[in-house]
Amino acid sequence: KSVDFMSLDLEGGEIEALKGADLINNYYKYILVETRNKQEMESFMLKNGYELIVDLSHLDQLFKKII
Repeated sequence: KSVDFMSLDLEGGEIEALKGADLINNYYKYILVETRNKQEMESFMLKNGYELIVDLSHLDQLFKKII
Protein backbone atom coordinates (compact mmCIF):
# COMPACT_ATOMS: atom_id res chain seq x y z
CA LYS A 1 0.00 0.00 0.00
CA SER A 2 2.99 2.32 -0.41
CA VAL A 3 4.03 3.94 -3.68
CA ASP A 4 6.95 6.38 -3.91
CA PHE A 5 5.91 8.16 -7.12
CA MET A 6 2.82 8.25 -9.31
CA SER A 7 2.38 10.28 -12.49
CA LEU A 8 -0.99 11.04 -14.07
CA ASP A 9 -1.75 12.48 -17.51
CA LEU A 10 -5.29 11.53 -18.44
CA GLU A 11 -6.41 14.49 -20.55
CA GLY A 12 -8.93 15.77 -18.01
CA GLY A 13 -9.74 12.60 -16.04
CA GLU A 14 -7.14 13.07 -13.32
CA ILE A 15 -9.47 13.86 -10.41
CA GLU A 16 -11.72 10.90 -11.19
CA ALA A 17 -8.68 8.62 -11.35
CA LEU A 18 -7.37 10.00 -8.07
CA LYS A 19 -10.75 9.38 -6.42
CA GLY A 20 -10.35 5.72 -7.42
CA ALA A 21 -6.80 5.63 -6.04
CA ASP A 22 -8.15 6.15 -2.47
CA LEU A 23 -5.61 8.78 -1.43
CA ILE A 24 -6.73 8.68 2.19
CA ASN A 25 -6.12 4.96 2.80
CA ASN A 26 -3.22 4.37 0.41
CA TYR A 27 0.17 6.05 0.69
CA TYR A 28 1.57 7.79 -2.39
CA LYS A 29 4.64 9.79 -1.36
CA TYR A 30 4.72 12.01 -4.48
CA ILE A 31 2.11 12.52 -7.19
CA LEU A 32 2.80 14.37 -10.43
CA VAL A 33 -0.37 15.52 -12.18
CA GLU A 34 -0.93 17.19 -15.51
CA THR A 35 -4.02 19.35 -15.11
CA ARG A 36 -5.69 22.20 -16.89
CA ASN A 37 -7.30 23.49 -13.69
CA LYS A 38 -4.52 23.94 -11.16
CA GLN A 39 -6.68 25.57 -8.48
CA GLU A 40 -9.23 22.74 -8.55
CA MET A 41 -6.47 20.13 -8.43
CA GLU A 42 -4.64 21.84 -5.57
CA SER A 43 -7.86 22.09 -3.56
CA PHE A 44 -8.72 18.42 -4.20
CA MET A 45 -5.24 17.26 -3.27
CA LEU A 46 -5.15 19.34 -0.09
CA LYS A 47 -8.47 17.84 1.02
CA ASN A 48 -6.90 14.41 0.50
CA GLY A 49 -3.73 15.07 2.48
CA TYR A 50 -1.30 16.38 -0.14
CA GLU A 51 0.52 19.67 -0.42
CA LEU A 52 1.73 21.33 -3.60
CA ILE A 53 5.52 21.19 -3.80
CA VAL A 54 6.08 22.92 -7.15
CA ASP A 55 4.46 23.89 -10.43
CA LEU A 56 6.75 22.22 -12.95
CA SER A 57 5.15 23.75 -16.03
CA HIS A 58 1.97 25.51 -17.06
CA LEU A 59 0.16 22.14 -16.72
CA ASP A 60 2.22 20.00 -14.32
CA GLN A 61 2.03 20.04 -10.52
CA LEU A 62 4.02 17.94 -8.05
CA PHE A 63 2.36 17.07 -4.74
CA LYS A 64 3.74 15.42 -1.60
CA LYS A 65 1.85 13.54 1.08
CA ILE A 66 1.48 15.60 4.25
CA ILE A 67 2.86 13.55 7.11
